[in-house]
Amino acid sequence: MNFKNVISVFLVFVLTFGVCSTAFATDDIPDGYTPIYSAEDLNNIRNNLSGKYILMNDIDLSSYKNWVPIGKIENPFNGILDGNSFTVKNINISNVEGENPSVGLFGTVANSQIKDITVIGQINVDNDNGIRAGLICGEAYNSVITNCKAYGKIDVTTKAGV
Repeated sequence: MNFKNVISVFLVFVLTFGVCSTAFATDDIPDGYTPIYSAEDLNNIRNNLSGKYILMNDIDLSSYKNWVPIGKIENPFNGILDGNSFTVKNINISNVEGENPSVGLFGTVANSQIKDITVIGQINVDNDNGIRAGLICGEAYNSVITNCKAYGKIDVTTKAGV
């Protein structure tokens, strides 16, 4: 076998092993974090508002016709969400109840951290008692929100204070 053939066989072996090892690699999930793979996983954050979460892929919320924001003023999200540079898309909020509600992917966050996420969607609500709205969160207290992006439309109609 000549030198070129040896190199060719070696390269095929290296490339094959590299592709196989990449295809079967496990996802890197930081210690203590719960991975979010689906819309249902994202929705389940409301069951542990002080947890640590990391998105593992883009999440499509189109199956939720009217997203209920995670966390309320009386029970805010106070955990960590690492968007891991992924996108939550097709969020739609079209109906809210209560006095001065806060709406978005999260309604109210406090002492929390949200980072590296993009949210795409729309909020279209009518509430006569006032409202706080944002695609990522409606209101935040003592929280750090970094490297986040939001694209969409917010259309709020209210008669509060009139």
